[in-house]
Amino acid sequence: MQQRAADRLPKPRDLVLFGLLPLFFLANDLYFSLVRPTRHHLWDFFTFRAAGRAVLHGRSPYPEHATVAVLAAAKSFVYPPIASYLFAPLAALPVEASEVIFFLASIACLLGALRLLGVRDWRCYTLPFLWLPVYSSLSLGTISPLLVLLLACGWRYRDERPRLAAAAIGLAVVAKLFLLPIVLWLVATRRWRTASWTAAFAAAAFLVPFAPLGWHALRRYEHLLRMLDAALGTDSFSTRTLLHSAGVGSTTSTLVVGLCVVGFAFGALRLGRRGGDAGSLALALAAALLLSPIVWTHYYVLLLVPIGIVRPRLSPLWFLPLVFWIEPNIQHFGDSWRLGVEIAAGLAVCLFAARPDFSADQVSRAGGVAPSRAR
Repeated sequence: MQQRAADRLPKPRDLVLFGLLPLFFLANDLYFSLVRPTRHHLWDFFTFRAAGRAVLHGRSPYPEHATVAVLAAAKSFVYPPIASYLFAPLAALPVEASEVIFFLASIACLLGALRLLGVRDWRCYTLPFLWLPVYSSLSLGTISPLLVLLLACGWRYRDERPRLAAAAIGLAVVAKLFLLPIVLWLVATRRWRTASWTAAFAAAAFLVPFAPLGWHALRRYEHLLRMLDAALGTDSFSTRTLLHSAGVGSTTSTLVVGLCVVGFAFGALRLGRRGGDAGSLALALAAALLLSPIVWTHYYVLLLVPIGIVRPRLSPLWFLPLVFWIEPNIQHFGDSWRLGVEIAAGLAVCLFAARPDFSADQVSRAGGVAPSRAR
């Protein structure tokens, strides 16, 4: 009995690699975000908080003149208005209190998502804090951890409580519009009812918050998105930016991206039809990342979802996102190699997660029931 208990104790190597090291990274993130803030600390959070304060006072959260120069400063609120309402409660609190609450809530979102995905290995709860996407997301104060939680909720309750799953996925899609291809996973696995509810929830979450702002705000928002692509698209880690930096023309790059997205979408549909639930979701996420005109490093926090589904215990796949540290800068500075490494790492995780060696029964034990064809 004593020998069996000793076998369950963490090994010293594990305590260092999966205990002390992630704790150091998390403490470093917390220190330079809350105690001795650096220039870009909680950058996104303050943008969201300012938008929440604007709607609290009955004002539009969007800039009056959405020019390329204004948006290039990356201080303007550019999300659908529901995000501003979500941050309104934090805008009513003192700045220091709201910072701490949001930082801790972001960590809770990541840990809660892993729990929903069926991850039980304690090392898988700490290792992601060594990933650059997680470090970047926490330090910048992005909503990526919330998106991870929403997608995990959509996966966990996809068959047990389809309306809850639809609400979670719909909210994630509205919060980050590039996630729209995720709905393809629901269609591929013939979850027609959940897909329909997702569309309904997403439409309501997108349109209803515009009502207090006036419907003219909706027209202005469309213009804002066009200007945003022109202002920040070339600075991000998107596929189109990679092709442009390699000298590929605009028309050709659009065609190449379109063909790649079609290929991943076809793969997601094919796997979904064959019962590859997790693989279909992974390829749909890959299509979303490929198609997005703007991609930042923290977007890859979403890789927690396919990894957690197909590998609920520690495996080499959990270490693959460490590759992102090859390019720790927020921008790529026009370097095709840096761009290529980041994009390739994200796609590699999705492709490994889509491998056909994960049966429906394995995925069921990892975080939910096998796919139902009648949902």
